[in-house]
Amino acid sequence: MTDDLAIRRRRLLGWGWRLAPVTPHADLGLDLVLDSVEGDSTRLAEVSAADCVVQDLTVALTTTLGSSLFNSAFGFDGLNALAFETDPVMQRERIRLAVIGVLQREARIARIDAVDVSYGDRASRQLRVDANFTLIDGSSAAVSTTPLWGLDVNA
Repeated sequence: MTDDLAIRRRRLLGWGWRLAPVTPHADLGLDLVLDSVEGDSTRLAEVSAADCVVQDLTVALTTTLGSSLFNSAFGFDGLNALAFETDPVMQRERIRLAVIGVLQREARIARIDAVDVSYGDRASRQLRVDANFTLIDGSSAAVSTTPLWGLDVNA
């Protein structure tokens, strides 16, 4: 990719600070990542373009809808489906619709290609969500959960 194209994608899709789980395989929050630079110095690691969109979606899917003091429309409404829906089929569909709602609120997504919600091991109550979408620059990206609150992002 040429530098000019990379700059355009960064401007179009945004950039931010790279986040990583505080504790691997546990939903205890995210923290900023430090990046080594020449010599002995460090700086905050950055994420840009499609990686930035996927990271932002990851944060949205792990934040309860309405819990942000600054943006009450930010977040994921899937917890209500998990807490109040007793029928497994309806629960899965409500979670799928909640994921679609998060994707529709993201202005950098041009088209939602697929959202699949499936149960993994029923004994451990793990739920897997896979979402594929096309960004406004024409590139494809995906967000996957393994399990529901231990998000794994792929761009």
